[in-house]
Amino acid sequence: MLGTVLVGLAIVALVPVLGAARVLALGAGAVALVTAITWSLFKQRGLLADLTFPALATFATFAVLTSHNYIREERQRGQIRSAFGRYVSPELIAQILSQPDRLKLGGETREVSV
Repeated sequence: MLGTVLVGLAIVALVPVLGAARVLALGAGAVALVTAITWSLFKQRGLLADLTFPALATFATFAVLTSHNYIREERQRGQIRSAFGRYVSPELIAQILSQPDRLKLGGETREVSV
């Protein structure tokens, strides 16, 4: 149980840093490694460890976290569309949505010629 909780906390910490696809690949590799170790222990010493619950609990944690992040991103995109949809062109909204970190309040000061 403690291992399952620790893996769940690791998933929560790693998904924002590495991204969902990398964490999923890392998790699949970890499950394969643990399965190989468990199989080896069973063949060599006759010890049987059931990994069904930890694997399912870990996957459920990953699925919930990924779903939550997806819903939050879609909500943020909807807020951007509703805030700027009436005032700027659809092309600019698409650019803002593709690079939201470039959006900053206050504007920019530039020297221009007209």
